[in-house]
Amino acid sequence: MANHLRRQIRERVATDLTGLSTTGSNVFQTRIFNLEKSKLPCLLIYTEEESVDIVLTSPPYNYGMEYDTHNDSGNADEYFEQIMEVFVECKRVLKSGGRLIVNIQPNYKQYSPTHHKITERMISEGMIWRGEIIWLKNNIR
Repeated sequence: MANHLRRQIRERVATDLTGLSTTGSNVFQTRIFNLEKSKLPCLLIYTEEESVDIVLTSPPYNYGMEYDTHNDSGNADEYFEQIMEVFVECKRVLKSGGRLIVNIQPNYKQYSPTHHKITERMISEGMIWRGEIIWLKNNIR
């Protein structure tokens, strides 16, 4: 996206992003954005390139979880395409050496290694895979 368009969008959404909690320090700011999916691209466009140290996200899993505002049973290819659009923007805003942490689990019902499929796509976008943490909750339904 062209920088001038990003700048225009930043100016337009700046008022929506005021009043967020911060530490008040000029050196370190913590911001928590609880936004609907439709507003997330605005946040990423608003954010300057290479300005974020870490992104932690837990995207929808896309296998029938019950959400109030999201259909979680979409086409797998479309799901990966949409999620990668967000991750590519996350990569753009991350500083060199920054971290993108994704909390996702395999689709046990369909025996699909969702987490590995996302990792493969992230690597194809030039991201560096650093590791995996397995959280075995033993709550398969």
